[in-house]
Amino acid sequence: MIKNIINKFFEFFGFKVIGNRKIVKHNDFDSIIKFVLNNFENKDNFIFFDVGANSGQSISRFLKYNYNIYIHSFEPTLELYNTVKNKYAKQIKNKKIFINNFGLGDAKKELDFFSYRYNQINSFLPIEKNSKFEISRMIASKNKDSDFQKITKAKIDTLDEYCKNNKIDKIDLLKIDTQGFEPEVLKGSHNMLSEQRIKIVEVELILGFAYKKNLDFFDIEKYLSPYGYKLISISNSGNSISYSNFQVELIYVNKSTFENIRQLHKKNLEIKGVVKSVNEKHPYSY
Repeated sequence: MIKNIINKFFEFFGFKVIGNRKIVKHNDFDSIIKFVLNNFENKDNFIFFDVGANSGQSISRFLKYNYNIYIHSFEPTLELYNTVKNKYAKQIKNKKIFINNFGLGDAKKELDFFSYRYNQINSFLPIEKNSKFEISRMIASKNKDSDFQKITKAKIDTLDEYCKNNKIDKIDLLKIDTQGFEPEVLKGSHNMLSEQRIKIVEVELILGFAYKKNLDFFDIEKYLSPYGYKLISISNSGNSISYSNFQVELIYVNKSTFENIRQLHKKNLEIKGVVKSVNEKHPYSY
């Protein structure tokens, strides 16, 4: 009753209340990933791939899961690689984190790598010149045009080859945040994906105007859909008219995980913070 009154109050003024708690029902990615790992497979150890480590933000996030996780992290920027190596020296020494100073892509080779003073936008793709994206990052980093970008060479390998060389049979979570280079990473993961040996794929998709190469859902799905991977979550809604750098994070799961989710709904279970059952009191909870 009170909830409906609050919702109507905000709707009157043109706003919508959206839940933001750390639960599956509110589309919290960490909660979704943990629910999948906890409920659909009986395992004690998990392997996470962090492709595009930057300064270790995702590593810090994953360590909060309090799971027995082995993290393989990839960062081509030498300065950021050293930052991560120093920050997680203890876990690296204990062989819980493996940090690699190269990127992942569609083949083993060397490419131009575009580094910026605002290092969160480092990429194998150049940013779109004179875009709002470039202007905003330039302002944020307080740098002039001549100091903003540096082009170096960086090595890449394929995920398939890395797994083969390091005897990695399965990956529980593959997180890719490579600023427009995500399709190439997925292309180089052909064997692991086609054999369903990656359970969850979390990938960033930039739909707006940031880099010279514009992506859409097809660029991601063409490497996932043929192998039965299904999209189960999108981080947020929006559009490229209002937000020039409109981007979303996506979660895909393999066939068996998607089937487990299907069976969860067929059982009509009620799990607090996750899903409601359909009954006479809540006939529209599906």
